Amino acid sequence: MKTELIGANNDSIENIFINRGINPNSILKLNSGALMDPLGIKNLKDVCEIVNDIILNKKGKIGIVQDPDADGYMSSAIMHNYLAECYPDQASRLELFIHEDKSHGIIPELIDDTFDLIIAPDCSSNEQDVHKKIVDTWNIPIVILDHHDAKEYSPYATMVNISLDDYPNKKLAGGGVCLKFAQLYDSLYGFENFTHFFDMAAIANLADMIEINTEETIYISQMGMKNIYNTFLKTLYEAKSFNLGDQVTPTGISFYIAPLINAMTRVGTLEEKQEFVSAITTQEPQKIQSTKRGAKNGDTETIQGCIVRKMNNIKSRQDRIRNRAFEELESKVVDEKLIDNQILILDTENKYPRTFTGLIANQFVGKYKKPTLVGTYFDKDGCSMFGGSARGDDKSDLSEMKQFEQDSGLFDFAEGHEAAHGFAFEADKKEEIISYFNSKLKGIVFEPVFKLDFDIDWANLSMTNLKEIIRYSTYWARGLEEPIFAIRNIPIQKETVEVGGSFGDHKITFSAGQLRFIKFKGVPTEVAQKLSGNGQSKIDVVGTIKKTTYKGETYYQVYVSELEVKNSVKYIF
Repeated sequence: MKTELIGANNDSIENIFINRGINPNSILKLNSGALMDPLGIKNLKDVCEIVNDIILNKKGKIGIVQDPDADGYMSSAIMHNYLAECYPDQASRLELFIHEDKSHGIIPELIDDTFDLIIAPDCSSNEQDVHKKIVDTWNIPIVILDHHDAKEYSPYATMVNISLDDYPNKKLAGGGVCLKFAQLYDSLYGFENFTHFFDMAAIANLADMIEINTEETIYISQMGMKNIYNTFLKTLYEAKSFNLGDQVTPTGISFYIAPLINAMTRVGTLEEKQEFVSAITTQEPQKIQSTKRGAKNGDTETIQGCIVRKMNNIKSRQDRIRNRAFEELESKVVDEKLIDNQILILDTENKYPRTFTGLIANQFVGKYKKPTLVGTYFDKDGCSMFGGSARGDDKSDLSEMKQFEQDSGLFDFAEGHEAAHGFAFEADKKEEIISYFNSKLKGIVFEPVFKLDFDIDWANLSMTNLKEIIRYSTYWARGLEEPIFAIRNIPIQKETVEVGGSFGDHKITFSAGQLRFIKFKGVPTEVAQKLSGNGQSKIDVVGTIKKTTYKGETYYQVYVSELEVKNSVKYIF
């Protein structure tokens, strides 16, 4: 286990917040004053005035683009639902543009002269050609509410983009920008509706991997997790209550809510996506004919409950495709000894949707720890290219993978997060890239380096402090990361040990004192046999902690990332 302390070796909550550059007292006292003046966002007032003018003085349709990811879905739903709530008699004019695949941006093919306005939330900042075509062909105004990197404002649209202006809080996803629109619209035109949309803005920020470490973004996320207003989200959270526990947290959203929505964007059919739109934009629990297995004619269910059930099935469908792709590609890794390299470059050969490349790459990084590029070949201006998704481990010795690729000069582009981004390079540079990684990273054994808040012996561990960490669990997100710690010399009795899983890749649970420990996979058979077969063992673990309720029993559980057996004796006298 490779570990590194990031601050003082202290398990107090104060130390943990200090390690993240945050004053815990300011966090506890957050209120609506944390929301910054939306007039500080360039062009946002202009967008409000355009929308207001067209709603009041025009009769045509208002198109709202639904960008195909969790942030895009939440952003378009905020815009649709907010305007429908302000103007219920105008709701029929609002029409969402749904992508059948995972393409991004405005869909010109769905536009005609029956539209008076196009609203593009969380997208389209870099589509000036599309904007020009719409304006030249139909003279329809376009408003954009975005946060993605852009070079300039479009001259053919009224564009809000916080990456371009001087607004102090850059830590907002598209859903956060749409919430700021609603906040300003309320103040300009006398409504009191924007607070109903914290719940969707929170999911947008968390699902889009925004750093939740500014007071405004923390406040939005906290309000959105505590006050679930949208009927569909209430249904979804209730359906996932077993996984989420007794409160909604950023970790729960990241692991159990956002993946369901993203699976819809990857493998949902157009009909399923349309049903999703109906569910999230219908505030009343509307009854429909039940489509559950075994349902009879006349049996009903809510549209929200129906689509939540289907989303679970869609997620399972996605996982089956991902696992099949992993198994097929892994056979090539083994047969061609690709693991001997310091990077894995894997070609899906177009057998699997391009939207799966990131999911597949994640699995390879999880198993082999090495930086992985998964993609396929394509043609660009007569040149053969290879592109797709890159994944790495930001806890490894290559924490800045994207920068490493950019510095090589061998990539056409590498854009996104350091350890999760898109890439492309000229196909004939593949071997040169492999050589570059092998040379520059020679001798490096890829394994995570755990950045610890504290490293403490079992005898000195404070349950009071661990419970305090759990009390703040609604705050742990990207930018305000969940505390990771090491506990040394934990005494384990074999009677508390349970082992599952397959040979060489076991799941294991055990108890010590008031804590339960679980490692879901990756435990070698030799280690599992020692812990379950010998009378007593002492181990070191690295992990995080949560409060868990199961079958009516509440306990404190350490989620183990790594464990190491220090000593183990067969008999205790």
